[in-house]
Amino acid sequence: MQIQCDAFSIILSRVQDHVVKEYERLSRIYDAKRSFDVEATSRETTKRLDLHDDDRLFEVGYGTGMLPDLLSAAHPGRATQLGSRQR
Repeated sequence: MQIQCDAFSIILSRVQDHVVKEYERLSRIYDAKRSFDVEATSRETTKRLDLHDDDRLFEVGYGTGMLPDLLSAAHPGRATQLGSRQR
């Protein structure tokens, strides 16, 4: 039983690695092709935020990470990202 579990863990790890690498590759393409739309939407989103001095932003469940990057730039020190990828 232990040998089967170890083999499954190895296979699962390889599949996860492949999925992560493929997502990273595709997300860069998506960002390059859709950056205008995402940036325009993000600018509108940040304009509509009625933030007060002690407010903070916490973004969870985003796609490629462009929106939280823009929110962090628009509101330095006030936006927290969970699981952001390296660019």
